Amino acid sequence: MHPSLAASAAAPLPAGAPEQAFGLLRSLAAARDYETAVALSNFVAAFVHPDYVCNLADLQNVPDEAKASALAFFEYCMRVGLSLEEQGAILTWLQPYLHRTLGAPRAH
Repeated sequence: MHPSLAASAAAPLPAGAPEQAFGLLRSLAAARDYETAVALSNFVAAFVHPDYVCNLADLQNVPDEAKASALAFFEYCMRVGLSLEEQGAILTWLQPYLHRTLGAPRAH
């Protein structure tokens, strides 16, 4: 396991995020390898911040449980949509994860 991934698993999930996001964020926090963490974080970030994009093909090799969670989140976003408050709650949780775990710079 990548050393910084172990510390990220304990981060509390964001209050104010939709229930359909929790499974995906749990999968992200529990990622055991760097490639899965990058694929899932890019997927989530693409929904909550305009500076991120995701190639869906990157999700091909993530664990099946994470794929199911990503699909549930995607369906929620397509059918209901994320409110600005929900986007903010997820982004507030995600930015420190990206910085701490993946070494990404903090977005503005």
